[in-house]
Amino acid sequence: MSSYEEQLAIARELDDRSGEASALNNLGRAYSDLGETRQAISLWENALSITREIGDRQGEGIALSNLGNAYSELGETDDALELCEHALLIARETGDRRGESIASWNLGDQYVKAGDIARGISLMQLLVDYERELNHPDTEKHAAHVESLRERREHAQST
Repeated sequence: MSSYEEQLAIARELDDRSGEASALNNLGRAYSDLGETRQAISLWENALSITREIGDRQGEGIALSNLGNAYSELGETDDALELCEHALLIARETGDRRGESIASWNLGDQYVKAGDIARGISLMQLLVDYERELNHPDTEKHAAHVESLRERREHAQST
């Protein structure tokens, strides 16, 4: 975490707003990984503000996606859905296929948590398809998760 704090200090010293937003996103991830979700949210909200100020749409999408996941961790599904939907929209607007696939997975996960498994599966499948194109090492893990959701949905429909 100290390296992210150092990155943040350097970016601020150089008045590098893009670097500052990136450092805030990284620091937020570190706090999130430590279970300090509220601190992570505060950092990601600052990153979001900066990305909007400097017109960094891709960075805005990343911050929105991070915030969506954090609100999901807090059980605030409606907020999580809204933030993830906005992140996906930005990724599509900017032509960021990687960002789109990640945002689709995150949004799909929110729909699954909200009980709309079918919609979640279709969104999450976008990441699996993208990873297959790249021969990404996580493809099979993600594909297995989507398949388990399909089985869960089929089981729920048959009972």
